[in-house]
Amino acid sequence: MTLKIEGRITGEAVAVLEHECRTQMSGGHCLQLDFADVATVDPQGVAMLRRLRDACVRIVHAPPFIAALLET
Repeated sequence: MTLKIEGRITGEAVAVLEHECRTQMSGGHCLQLDFADVATVDPQGVAMLRRLRDACVRIVHAPPFIAALLET
C-alpha cells in the first residue's frame, strides 16, 4: 500500500501520520509513503520517520533535502 503525503510533517501531523501508518501496517503489511509533495519535515517528524522505516515503511520520491535529513 502507498500513502501519498503532502505539505508539512510538523507538530500534530507527526502523531497523526504515525498512527495512520501503524494502523495500516497492523495487518503485517509493509507500507510506502510517497513524499513527492512534502515541503518540510520538523525534527519530531524526522525521528518518527526513522522509527517507521525500522518497522517496514519505505519512503519514496522524497525531495533530496528530506532524503538527506532521513539519512543522517
